[in-house]
Amino acid sequence: GCPFIAEVELDDNDGAANAFSVEGSRLRMLLGAIPDEAVVFDYDDSAKKVKVGTAGGPKQTFGSLNPDDFPYWGARFEEAEEGATLPAHRLSAALNYAKRFASTDESRTPQFCVCEVRGSRVAATDQKSAAVVEMPLLGEAAFRIHIKHVSTVLSFLNAMGTDDVTVHTH
Repeated sequence: GCPFIAEVELDDNDGAANAFSVEGSRLRMLLGAIPDEAVVFDYDDSAKKVKVGTAGGPKQTFGSLNPDDFPYWGARFEEAEEGATLPAHRLSAALNYAKRFASTDESRTPQFCVCEVRGSRVAATDQKSAAVVEMPLLGEAAFRIHIKHVSTVLSFLNAMGTDDVTVHTH
């Protein structure tokens, strides 16, 4: 693919760039529809709106979530406590089994669209059937992975092979 090059023009009095957000799927769709040229992002901090388009062309307006509500993850990672350490392929096997039982019906049962790790178990249910995989290596680790993200986590774990992974919790 082509390289991503960003040039930031600061127009605030304090010289700091304003942060904004644009939903990834909308941005991908927009970028696929515009010619291969520079893309301009204009952010209106007071209205929380982002205008995206080419320099001379029309611009699409998107709402931006307040970036202050999404603090930089680096500080959170530093605050996270180290939990269980276990072979990646073991966690992968447990998640791969449990994911088949998780609900995919987000409109009716979003609370069940997860694989949940708690109390040395990996569990999932769609309210018709359930899977519980005992994994003493998980110790007291507790986290949830949305069913949409399980395949990404599995890809990572499978790439790690038999190496150990450490679960951090915040």
